[in-house]
Amino acid sequence: MIRRALLGLALTIATASVCSAQNSKPSAIDELGAFISLKESDYTEAIRAKFIQTFANYCQEVLNALPANTPAEDAWVVSQNNTAEKVQRLLSSKEYSRSFLKNAFSDCKNITTLLIQIQNIQEKEKGTEAFANLEAGQLIKLALNFNNGFAPYLPKVELNKDIKFGLSDLYVGIIRRELLIAAAKALQDVQK
Repeated sequence: MIRRALLGLALTIATASVCSAQNSKPSAIDELGAFISLKESDYTEAIRAKFIQTFANYCQEVLNALPANTPAEDAWVVSQNNTAEKVQRLLSSKEYSRSFLKNAFSDCKNITTLLIQIQNIQEKEKGTEAFANLEAGQLIKLALNFNNGFAPYLPKVELNKDIKFGLSDLYVGIIRRELLIAAAKALQDVQK
């Protein structure tokens, strides 16, 4: 618990200094930092909805910041999977890194969009075991989307330091943990 509080404090200080240096509205990366100090019991239905909306904004913010491959570069990425030598060259390329990150954050955006739709289901459906399983399943799917981290891809892609911080193993690991905590709380919210 102390370790989590210290990590939360470190992330809060880092995001606050970035926000004050920019002297602007906090980014979604900064706003996600507010969720890291919550306890499992704090993840009520309303807080989970806000968390997922903020997470959707985070995914979109990263997608907007990622440089895109040209159609020719995307075609090259697809064509490089038939020999060990080509695969090795592919994995070390900036084109593959951009493609990987775009796919991961497109999946993130799709999952969060579905989660928002799930959370907007009619009130009479909420609180059921089926609803809880559906919400928790999507939260877990979203956490798994971030399971391996993005550190190997970051040096090969031009991104500003704020986005790179939002994709760092430390940040992604903490946010993934929060997704799993939210999933556990969704399952506990089933009406008996």
